[in-house]
Amino acid sequence: MLPKLTMKISHTGHERAKANKKFIKVLGWNERCLELHMVARDSFLKCKENFKCRYGIHYEKMKKSRTNFKKALKFCKETEIKIKKEKLLKSYAKNNKSDFCKDIKTLKKQIKKYLM
Repeated sequence: MLPKLTMKISHTGHERAKANKKFIKVLGWNERCLELHMVARDSFLKCKENFKCRYGIHYEKMKKSRTNFKKALKFCKETEIKIKKEKLLKSYAKNNKSDFCKDIKTLKKQIKKYLM
């Protein structure tokens, strides 16, 4: 019971701290980064439980999981336009014209902001 309660408290604190920062949406996060982020966070917390270890199995796992997460995040940021195009193609393939037109309008607005 106590570990579940502490996990809930720590998660609410994390979300509160997150709410104070400016939110930046990263396209492809759910598909490519979410699971890697959870693995990296869990390995960090295990390493933290071991008094912020600087060597050993937990440290190596944390280092590797962080590297994988950072690579996936970098990939998402670099291929943002490609991901947008893929999503447009998927909405067009589904024959959902209203969603497709809506996506095109938002994309045009984003391009105008980028060019100004």
